[in-house]
Amino acid sequence: MNPTTTPTPEATSPPPPPSPASAPASTPPIDTVVFDLDGTLVDTVADIAHAVNRALQPAGLPALTLAEVRGQVGLGGTALVRRALAKAGREAGPEEIAELQDAYLTAYAAEPVRHSTVYPGAARLLDELRGCGVRLGICTNKSGRITGELLAALDLTERVDAVVTGDTLPVRKPDPRPLRHTIELAGGTAALMVGDSTSDVRAARAARLPVACVAFGYHEDVPSLAPDAVLSDYATFFTTVRGAGIPLPAFTP
Repeated sequence: MNPTTTPTPEATSPPPPPSPASAPASTPPIDTVVFDLDGTLVDTVADIAHAVNRALQPAGLPALTLAEVRGQVGLGGTALVRRALAKAGREAGPEEIAELQDAYLTAYAAEPVRHSTVYPGAARLLDELRGCGVRLGICTNKSGRITGELLAALDLTERVDAVVTGDTLPVRKPDPRPLRHTIELAGGTAALMVGDSTSDVRAARAARLPVACVAFGYHEDVPSLAPDAVLSDYATFFTTVRGAGIPLPAFTP
């Protein structure tokens, strides 16, 4: 895997994400595919819920349900903490929020893969894309200290060329800079983003890249995100993406 480095962030804010209609009508041949992690490559919601509820209990905060956690995945641990505080009708200052966030990450790091699994067909797809000469990246808002352990435990580390996490840069998705940085680290130029959330779609649109969303992830209404392609499963990845007019290298099973 290529080492992850942190360049000086761009001084200007990213432009507002364009609508799908204003995205490029055509793209050069894809040489890189960048995947989101939670809800895209790996089903992690049960482990996230277990960890965050372990952190919330000593603070007297109510446990979050799987559905409540699912709705916040991709926004970072702080969003989960704020959701619990809102559920309790309780205010908290920055210090308490930071303490709860750290407690959540500590609990998660202790058991990052108790229940998490790679989605069916995901590992095989990564190998198939690599076999086509495609560079592979992961761009996630997840903490770096959790991501590395998760990828290693699920045998994904050596399957990708670059990993950018929520603390690699000072900004996160939907800012396009983490996505661009992933492509740069992977050594690619023309990329496709694959995700499951509005953050993934907005990052891709702002970076002027095509985006596909998985229908089995954590967003309840994927078509409302208006991605270029919707993936019902990874077995149909090549036909679905090509059917959306996104040029992939040739692959023969």
